[in-house]
Amino acid sequence: MKSTYSIIILAFALLILSCNKKKTFTLHGEIGKGLQSIFTIEFVGKNATGKLFYVHNKSSIIVNGKIENKILTLYERDKNKEISGIFTGTFDNSFYVGSWADPKGKRAVTFKYEIINQIDTENNQPTLIKDINKDEKEIINEAYADWLRHEVKTGEYWTEKQWERAFEPYKGDWDNLDKFLENCLDALPDTMNEVHYGDINGDKILDAWAYIVPIYCQPGTWQIGVRHLPIFFLSKSDRTYSIIHEPEVIGAEIGTFGSVDTILQNGVIIYEGRDYSDEDGRCCPSKTWKIKFKYKDGNFKKI
Repeated sequence: MKSTYSIIILAFALLILSCNKKKTFTLHGEIGKGLQSIFTIEFVGKNATGKLFYVHNKSSIIVNGKIENKILTLYERDKNKEISGIFTGTFDNSFYVGSWADPKGKRAVTFKYEIINQIDTENNQPTLIKDINKDEKEIINEAYADWLRHEVKTGEYWTEKQWERAFEPYKGDWDNLDKFLENCLDALPDTMNEVHYGDINGDKILDAWAYIVPIYCQPGTWQIGVRHLPIFFLSKSDRTYSIIHEPEVIGAEIGTFGSVDTILQNGVIIYEGRDYSDEDGRCCPSKTWKIKFKYKDGNFKKI
């Protein structure tokens, strides 16, 4: 009889332990339009505690609350430990989606967070969904590498290494260079030139403009006047980037010698460049100009 009671007590104890098992989640998303933040939430049974980190100003606030039937309610607290906001939403294995409201109910905005990391704190085994331990510049470089692979796959370009391998047998052998030129493709460089960073699309996340200088099939020749490739990297809420290659309005305006001078805090992009006057030789364009553009409603517009 005692052994039966012991088994029941042990089973009950295990049930309590399993209910109180700690789980920690990391979530990345935004409140309203573009207010990026990162949640770290620890669950013990139905109780939840954690921290909310705002990306734009590097500040953190404490949160706590409960989950009932997949509805997670979290209370954010200010420095005086007073409730400063309430998150209410559906929490599942992928997303935390709902609305944030101030304590008096006078203001409310929607939010959406994606679970990017789950850690079972009992055995410390992480299940990584997405890596957030990268800054925007590193992610932009990865986006360029993905774009480069796509462009090479179309058959229009070689990679820098492909170009170098193809040209190696003809180095210094100018008499036979035509054999190289017969099958040569211009190449895209492994790294970007003249990268400028700033918030172009107004979502408080770093964007970028880069000047891509292809490796042409005429090695050693005078390259002034050739067409280079301006590329924009515009951030999305899931920490990926849309790449806009040579926007039509900008390509029509800047011509050969234009490049970005400044990306202002309000997202205005200032291009500066050179052009030929009637008296200039081909070596030396002397005219200078500046043009301003802004990304608005999904397009770049001259202002």
